[in-house]
Amino acid sequence: MKVKELIKSLLDYNMDADVDVIANNTRQEFTLTYGGHTDGEGTPKAKTSAVGIYVDALCQNESE
Repeated sequence: MKVKELIKSLLDYNMDADVDVIANNTRQEFTLTYGGHTDGEGTPKAKTSAVGIYVDALCQNESE
């Protein structure tokens, strides 16, 4: 899915609604990440080739 497709889909919803990420049948804290395999070091958010949803609890070891 492209960012523009996600935004278009989200426009159908209440702008004050909470956004949840569900993993292992529970709500999870998350962080938006960016940077694709073709992006160079220091690529700004506006020029990145990929945006990700990082499930904090499932990726604890990567931040250490």
